[in-house]
Amino acid sequence: MRLVAIGAILGDETEEVLLPRKYVPMDLDVGDSVRVFVHTDSDDRLVATTRMPSATLGNVAVMEAIDRTRHGAFVDWNLEKDLFVPEIEQHQAMQVGSRYVVEVRCDKRTDRLIGSTRLGRFFDLEIEHLRPGREVKLLVWSFNDLGAQVVVDDHHSGLIYSAEVPRNLRVGDALQGYVQRLRDDGKIDISLRKLGMAAGFDAQTMILEALRARDDGFLPLHDKSPPADIAHHFDLSKRVFKAAIGGLFRRELIELRRDGIRLRTSD
Repeated sequence: MRLVAIGAILGDETEEVLLPRKYVPMDLDVGDSVRVFVHTDSDDRLVATTRMPSATLGNVAVMEAIDRTRHGAFVDWNLEKDLFVPEIEQHQAMQVGSRYVVEVRCDKRTDRLIGSTRLGRFFDLEIEHLRPGREVKLLVWSFNDLGAQVVVDDHHSGLIYSAEVPRNLRVGDALQGYVQRLRDDGKIDISLRKLGMAAGFDAQTMILEALRARDDGFLPLHDKSPPADIAHHFDLSKRVFKAAIGGLFRRELIELRRDGIRLRTSD
Protein backbone atom coordinates (compact mmCIF):
# COMPACT_ATOMS: atom_id res chain seq x y z
CA MET A 1 0.00 0.00 0.00
CA ARG A 2 2.81 2.42 0.89
CA LEU A 3 6.41 2.61 2.07
CA VAL A 4 7.23 4.21 5.43
CA ALA A 5 10.39 4.79 7.43
CA ILE A 6 9.93 1.63 9.53
CA GLY A 7 9.01 -0.68 6.63
CA ALA A 8 6.16 -1.35 4.23
CA ILE A 9 2.43 -1.22 4.90
CA LEU A 10 0.73 -4.24 3.31
CA GLY A 11 -2.96 -4.90 2.90
CA ASP A 12 -6.02 -3.48 1.18
CA GLU A 13 -8.73 -0.92 1.81
CA THR A 14 -10.03 -2.84 4.86
CA GLU A 15 -6.95 -4.14 6.68
CA GLU A 16 -3.28 -3.23 6.95
CA VAL A 17 -0.24 -4.87 8.51
CA LEU A 18 3.36 -3.74 8.89
CA LEU A 19 6.25 -5.53 7.19
CA PRO A 20 9.26 -4.33 9.23
CA ARG A 21 12.05 -2.67 7.29
CA LYS A 22 14.53 -5.53 7.75
CA TYR A 23 12.17 -7.86 5.83
CA VAL A 24 11.37 -5.45 2.97
CA PRO A 25 12.94 -6.65 -0.30
CA MET A 26 15.22 -3.98 -1.79
CA ASP A 27 13.23 -3.67 -5.02
CA LEU A 28 9.76 -3.66 -3.41
CA ASP A 29 7.55 -0.81 -4.60
CA VAL A 30 3.99 0.38 -4.01
CA GLY A 31 1.55 -1.92 -5.83
CA ASP A 32 3.87 -4.96 -5.72
CA SER A 33 2.82 -8.26 -4.16
CA VAL A 34 4.97 -10.00 -1.56
CA ARG A 35 4.48 -13.37 0.16
CA VAL A 36 4.48 -13.01 3.95
CA PHE A 37 3.43 -14.77 7.13
CA VAL A 38 1.28 -12.75 9.56
CA HIS A 39 1.57 -13.27 13.31
CA THR A 40 1.66 -11.20 16.49
CA ASP A 41 4.78 -9.52 17.85
CA SER A 42 5.85 -9.28 21.50
CA ASP A 43 3.25 -6.55 22.05
CA ASP A 44 0.47 -8.64 20.46
CA ARG A 45 0.32 -6.44 17.39
CA LEU A 46 -0.15 -8.01 13.98
CA VAL A 47 3.09 -7.98 12.01
CA ALA A 48 4.27 -9.60 8.76
CA THR A 49 7.52 -11.36 7.96
CA THR A 50 9.00 -12.82 4.79
CA ARG A 51 10.44 -15.67 6.88
CA MET A 52 8.26 -18.76 6.69
CA PRO A 53 7.57 -20.79 9.85
CA SER A 54 7.93 -24.55 10.06
CA ALA A 55 4.13 -24.85 10.08
CA THR A 56 1.19 -22.49 9.64
CA LEU A 57 -2.17 -22.44 11.41
CA GLY A 58 -3.79 -25.89 11.41
CA ASN A 59 -0.65 -27.74 10.24
CA VAL A 60 2.08 -29.77 11.95
CA ALA A 61 5.87 -29.83 11.75
CA VAL A 62 8.87 -31.13 13.68
CA MET A 63 10.16 -28.49 16.13
CA GLU A 64 12.84 -28.49 18.82
CA ALA A 65 12.12 -27.37 22.37
CA ILE A 66 14.59 -24.60 23.24
CA ASP A 67 13.33 -23.31 26.59
CA ARG A 68 10.96 -24.15 29.46
CA THR A 69 9.04 -22.08 32.01
CA ARG A 70 6.58 -22.92 34.76
CA HIS A 71 3.73 -22.51 32.30
CA GLY A 72 5.02 -24.34 29.23
CA ALA A 73 7.79 -24.63 26.68
CA PHE A 74 9.07 -22.65 23.71
CA VAL A 75 9.88 -24.32 20.40
CA ASP A 76 11.87 -23.10 17.41
CA TRP A 77 9.56 -22.69 14.42
CA ASN A 78 11.94 -20.63 12.24
CA LEU A 79 10.71 -17.18 13.35
CA GLU A 80 12.42 -14.67 15.65
CA LYS A 81 9.57 -15.02 18.15
CA ASP A 82 9.50 -18.62 19.38
CA LEU A 83 6.23 -20.57 19.53
CA PHE A 84 4.82 -21.17 23.00
CA VAL A 85 3.41 -24.61 23.89
CA PRO A 86 1.35 -24.33 27.11
CA GLU A 87 1.75 -27.10 29.68
CA ILE A 88 -1.86 -28.18 29.12
CA GLU A 89 -1.18 -28.61 25.37
CA GLN A 90 1.74 -31.03 25.88
CA HIS A 91 1.14 -34.71 25.15
CA GLN A 92 4.05 -35.39 27.50
CA ALA A 93 6.33 -33.02 29.40
CA MET A 94 8.61 -31.37 26.83
CA GLN A 95 12.36 -31.45 27.38
CA VAL A 96 14.78 -28.80 26.10
CA GLY A 97 16.79 -30.17 23.17
CA SER A 98 14.22 -32.81 22.20
CA ARG A 99 12.19 -32.79 18.98
CA TYR A 100 8.41 -32.88 18.86
CA VAL A 101 5.68 -32.88 16.24
CA VAL A 102 3.79 -29.67 16.97
CA GLU A 103 0.49 -28.42 15.61
CA VAL A 104 0.06 -24.65 15.26
CA ARG A 105 -3.27 -23.60 16.83
CA CYS A 106 -5.04 -20.38 17.70
CA ASP A 107 -5.72 -19.82 21.39
CA LYS A 108 -9.33 -18.64 21.34
CA ARG A 109 -8.93 -16.90 24.69
CA THR A 110 -5.96 -14.73 23.71
CA ASP A 111 -6.22 -14.87 19.89
CA ARG A 112 -2.52 -15.82 19.77
CA LEU A 113 -0.88 -18.63 17.85
CA ILE A 114 0.29 -21.43 20.14
CA GLY A 115 1.70 -24.91 19.69
CA SER A 116 0.29 -28.26 20.79
CA THR A 117 1.64 -31.80 20.83
CA ARG A 118 -1.79 -33.18 21.74
CA LEU A 119 -2.81 -34.08 18.22
CA GLY A 120 -6.08 -35.90 18.95
CA ARG A 121 -8.19 -32.91 17.88
CA PHE A 122 -6.03 -32.33 14.82
CA PHE A 123 -6.67 -35.59 13.00
CA ASP A 124 -9.20 -35.97 10.19
CA LEU A 125 -11.21 -39.12 10.88
CA GLU A 126 -12.69 -39.24 7.37
CA ILE A 127 -10.54 -41.99 5.85
CA GLU A 128 -12.95 -43.65 3.40
CA HIS A 129 -10.92 -42.39 0.43
CA LEU A 130 -7.93 -44.51 1.50
CA ARG A 131 -7.55 -48.16 0.49
CA PRO A 132 -5.42 -51.02 1.90
CA GLY A 133 -2.11 -51.19 0.08
CA ARG A 134 -1.97 -47.48 -0.72
CA GLU A 135 1.42 -45.85 -0.19
CA VAL A 136 1.32 -42.95 2.27
CA LYS A 137 3.80 -40.58 3.87
CA LEU A 138 4.29 -40.82 7.61
CA LEU A 139 5.58 -38.57 10.38
CA VAL A 140 6.33 -40.18 13.76
CA TRP A 141 4.84 -38.11 16.59
CA SER A 142 4.70 -40.46 19.60
CA PHE A 143 5.25 -43.97 20.92
CA ASN A 144 2.95 -46.08 23.11
CA ASP A 145 2.69 -49.70 24.27
CA LEU A 146 1.30 -50.76 20.87
CA GLY A 147 3.93 -49.14 18.69
CA ALA A 148 4.67 -45.87 16.88
CA GLN A 149 1.93 -43.30 16.39
CA VAL A 150 2.22 -41.49 13.07
CA VAL A 151 0.63 -38.64 11.15
CA VAL A 152 -0.56 -40.11 7.84
CA ASP A 153 -0.48 -37.88 4.74
CA ASP A 154 -0.40 -34.76 6.94
CA HIS A 155 -3.97 -35.24 8.25
CA HIS A 156 -4.80 -38.70 9.62
CA SER A 157 -3.89 -40.81 12.66
CA GLY A 158 -1.99 -44.06 12.11
CA LEU A 159 -0.19 -46.75 14.09
CA ILE A 160 2.81 -48.91 13.20
CA TYR A 161 2.67 -51.95 15.50
CA SER A 162 5.72 -52.70 17.66
CA ALA A 163 6.76 -55.78 15.67
CA GLU A 164 7.43 -53.58 12.63
CA VAL A 165 8.92 -50.52 14.33
CA PRO A 166 12.62 -50.10 13.42
CA ARG A 167 14.88 -49.91 16.46
CA ASN A 168 16.29 -46.50 15.56
CA LEU A 169 12.95 -44.82 14.79
CA ARG A 170 12.54 -41.46 16.57
CA VAL A 171 9.89 -38.81 17.03
CA GLY A 172 10.06 -36.48 14.05
CA ASP A 173 11.26 -39.10 11.57
CA ALA A 174 9.55 -39.04 8.18
CA LEU A 175 9.14 -42.23 6.17
CA GLN A 176 6.91 -44.03 3.69
CA GLY A 177 4.42 -46.76 4.58
CA TYR A 178 1.33 -48.57 3.38
CA VAL A 179 -2.26 -48.63 4.55
CA GLN A 180 -2.88 -52.01 6.13
CA ARG A 181 -6.35 -51.60 7.66
CA LEU A 182 -8.93 -48.85 8.07
CA ARG A 183 -10.40 -48.90 11.56
CA ASP A 184 -13.93 -48.01 12.60
CA ASP A 185 -12.63 -45.27 14.92
CA GLY A 186 -11.16 -43.32 11.98
CA LYS A 187 -7.58 -44.43 12.60
CA ILE A 188 -5.31 -46.41 10.30
CA ASP A 189 -3.10 -49.46 10.85
CA ILE A 190 0.12 -48.94 8.92
CA SER A 191 2.65 -51.42 7.54
CA LEU A 192 6.16 -50.51 6.44
CA ARG A 193 6.04 -53.34 3.90
CA LYS A 194 4.09 -53.46 0.68
CA LEU A 195 1.07 -55.73 0.79
CA GLY A 196 -0.10 -58.51 -1.46
CA MET A 197 1.27 -58.89 -5.00
CA ALA A 198 3.31 -55.69 -4.80
CA ALA A 199 5.21 -57.07 -1.81
CA GLY A 200 5.87 -60.29 -3.69
CA PHE A 201 7.38 -58.53 -6.68
CA ASP A 202 9.54 -56.33 -4.44
CA ALA A 203 10.85 -59.44 -2.67
CA GLN A 204 11.59 -61.12 -5.99
CA THR A 205 13.60 -58.10 -7.14
CA MET A 206 15.56 -58.06 -3.87
CA ILE A 207 16.45 -61.76 -4.19
CA LEU A 208 17.42 -61.45 -7.86
CA GLU A 209 19.74 -58.52 -7.13
CA ALA A 210 21.41 -60.49 -4.31
CA LEU A 211 21.98 -63.49 -6.60
CA ARG A 212 23.37 -61.32 -9.39
CA ALA A 213 25.78 -59.67 -6.96
CA ARG A 214 27.41 -63.05 -6.15
CA ASP A 215 30.05 -64.46 -8.47
CA ASP A 216 28.50 -67.93 -8.39
CA GLY A 217 24.89 -66.67 -8.47
CA PHE A 218 24.08 -68.92 -5.50
CA LEU A 219 22.52 -68.40 -2.06
CA PRO A 220 22.34 -71.16 0.58
CA LEU A 221 18.67 -70.45 1.29
CA HIS A 222 15.60 -72.51 0.44
CA ASP A 223 12.01 -73.09 1.54
CA LYS A 224 13.17 -75.14 4.56
CA SER A 225 15.68 -72.53 5.81
CA PRO A 226 15.14 -71.22 9.37
CA PRO A 227 13.48 -67.78 9.53
CA ALA A 228 16.60 -66.37 11.24
CA ASP A 229 18.80 -67.37 8.29
CA ILE A 230 16.41 -65.67 5.86
CA ALA A 231 16.27 -62.55 8.03
CA HIS A 232 20.08 -62.48 8.11
CA HIS A 233 20.20 -62.07 4.32
CA PHE A 234 16.91 -60.27 3.66
CA ASP A 235 14.45 -58.19 5.65
CA LEU A 236 11.69 -60.67 4.74
CA SER A 237 9.49 -63.09 6.60
CA LYS A 238 9.83 -66.76 5.70
CA ARG A 239 6.33 -66.71 4.17
CA VAL A 240 7.17 -63.82 1.83
CA PHE A 241 10.55 -65.37 0.97
CA LYS A 242 8.97 -68.71 0.03
CA ALA A 243 6.36 -66.98 -2.13
CA ALA A 244 9.06 -64.89 -3.83
CA ILE A 245 11.35 -67.80 -4.75
CA GLY A 246 8.29 -69.73 -5.95
CA GLY A 247 7.45 -66.83 -8.23
CA LEU A 248 11.02 -66.60 -9.52
CA PHE A 249 11.05 -70.33 -10.23
CA ARG A 250 7.80 -70.11 -12.20
CA ARG A 251 9.29 -67.23 -14.19
CA GLU A 252 12.27 -69.52 -14.90
CA LEU A 253 14.74 -67.05 -13.39
CA ILE A 254 16.19 -69.32 -10.67
CA GLU A 255 16.88 -72.98 -9.99
CA LEU A 256 15.65 -74.57 -6.76
CA ARG A 257 18.22 -76.90 -5.20
CA ARG A 258 18.23 -78.91 -2.00
CA ASP A 259 20.98 -76.68 -0.56
CA GLY A 260 19.81 -73.31 -1.89
CA ILE A 261 18.80 -71.25 -4.91
CA ARG A 262 20.88 -70.43 -7.98
CA LEU A 263 20.46 -67.82 -10.66
CA ARG A 264 19.44 -69.48 -13.90
CA THR A 265 21.74 -68.74 -16.83
CA SER A 266 20.48 -68.43 -20.36
CA ASP A 267 21.31 -71.34 -22.60
